[in-house]
Amino acid sequence: MISPTRSAAVASLALALTGSCADPTSPDRDAPWVSLAASDGLVDASGPVVLTAVALDDVGVVGVQFWVGATLLATDATSPYTHSVAMTPDDNGVHSFTAIALDGAQNQAVSNAVTVAVAIPTLAMNDGFSDGVIDSTQWRIRGDTAIGLRVEESNSRLELFIPGTAGGGTFVATLESRCELTGDFDIEVGYSLLSWPANNGAILSLSMGVRHAQRYSSTAGPVLDEESYGASHNGSVAQMPTSDAAGILRVVRNSDRVYSYFLQGSDWILIQESPDFPPERDVVALSIWGSDGTWGGADVRVALDDFRIIQGVPANCER
Repeated sequence: MISPTRSAAVASLALALTGSCADPTSPDRDAPWVSLAASDGLVDASGPVVLTAVALDDVGVVGVQFWVGATLLATDATSPYTHSVAMTPDDNGVHSFTAIALDGAQNQAVSNAVTVAVAIPTLAMNDGFSDGVIDSTQWRIRGDTAIGLRVEESNSRLELFIPGTAGGGTFVATLESRCELTGDFDIEVGYSLLSWPANNGAILSLSMGVRHAQRYSSTAGPVLDEESYGASHNGSVAQMPTSDAAGILRVVRNSDRVYSYFLQGSDWILIQESPDFPPERDVVALSIWGSDGTWGGADVRVALDDFRIIQGVPANCER
């Protein structure tokens, strides 16, 4: 959409708000006065920046326009004159805002320029698995197709499948990132259990190396007698009973601590917290797996979507 020019926008506003031009027998030749301020000069998180203008005129201000560069954002005809600008990572950069105050005679004044720098961190990686083809520049598939393991994008999501006939030790269907993460990180993925029989011994896992947030199936034996969320941090395991068939898993490293969560309503529920441990960098993996000792012999199918690396520095990428 082509933004209106300043002259056209100013004239249109004055006529719309006054209904006519100023009386020629008593012309008003004095321009208004206007000053502009912004709520923030540096924006480092998504959210609004509020522009506030103060405008005065000897006869009366009929409106204030808010501009970014040569683009008209909005007009406010009532004091206090404000406009809220939503900022996202797409707006990263430096923006110059101005305001134009108008009176009924179409006199105008331009405010001081206000500069706002936007530096909102972007997602290091974001995949909704919605285009029907796994992005081979970001992911690689792991799993023995000879025993029927499948990893594929289907129905606008990622689907992981293990047949009930799988066997031969531990069997894993995995989508693995081509980049490692280093430093602090925050990763999450949504899941739906499409085929998840009880007492089948399957495990769904969001992992960064040996840091996991998991959804466990119960097993036929004494190992796990109920459905649960779980976390495994370098071999230390925690479990919380659940009946959820869908949800979101999350793993976070902050400084020297690691946290695993699941989402319950609008709240993140902590499964396990522990000190961090080496290696400090590793790949991200989305997996389902089982093993001969606890496998129940029924097909398992899980759908994953909205995978996000909210924080993290990709490194050692293998293309």
